[in-house]
Amino acid sequence: MKIYSVHDKEFVQYGQVIESPYYDKLKKKADEIALPETGSAYRASEATFEEIEILDYYSQKFGGMDVQIGYCWGENDRLNALEWHKNSEIAV
Repeated sequence: MKIYSVHDKEFVQYGQVIESPYYDKLKKKADEIALPETGSAYRASEATFEEIEILDYYSQKFGGMDVQIGYCWGENDRLNALEWHKNSEIAV
């Protein structure tokens, strides 16, 4: 399987790179979350990420719809559980 970078022309049909003014703030908060001892963890909505200004910014990217900011965190050595969404998703 060939895995492309999000910057490669082959990726264009799947999404685009959006520069976020909140990346550093979200990364700092994410760095404070301990990795699971084994496997990975998933939380659809994380209150510490969901400050009003950040939610408003990402809501604008979805036409004003409500958004959640969560995470999937940990280690994995397989590509065995892909996701499918009816709507768009922003991955930081």
